[in-house]
Amino acid sequence: MRFTFIHIQRTNFTVSALCQAMEVTRSGYRAWVVREPCLRKQDDRVLAVHVAAVFARSRRTYGSPRIAVELRGRGLDQGLPVGRRRTMLLHSDRGSIYGEAEYIQRLAALGVQRSMSRKTDPWDKAVIESFFSTLHFELLSRLRFKRFEDARRAISE
Repeated sequence: MRFTFIHIQRTNFTVSALCQAMEVTRSGYRAWVVREPCLRKQDDRVLAVHVAAVFARSRRTYGSPRIAVELRGRGLDQGLPVGRRRTMLLHSDRGSIYGEAEYIQRLAALGVQRSMSRKTDPWDKAVIESFFSTLHFELLSRLRFKRFEDARRAISE
């Protein structure tokens, strides 16, 4: 990070002054400048291009969990480390299919945690709250519509 800082600030200060302030040698900085980036850094650069493309296609609404899911769906996790360790929740009612062993195992294999409605309330509002929260965050809070039809069209895209 010290060398990166020096590299960025070299137009504002002399490299000698920056190296002295950051307590590194000028020869160390020069060696860093010509050194090939490590494989991880190269992978990060390739991944950054893919992440930016997914983010742009989502109209700048996807966060890292959803971007990671999409990249994994494209098979990019075969060689590139994708995403941070986070838990994805799947909200569902208490239908019998959601309690079957095969379904539970498949969710576990995908790293998805189940979240079911309460036994006494099959119409638990978690799903609809999630839907409207997503709608508000990803679309309505970012855009302003002059006409109702414009909003309808944006929602249905």
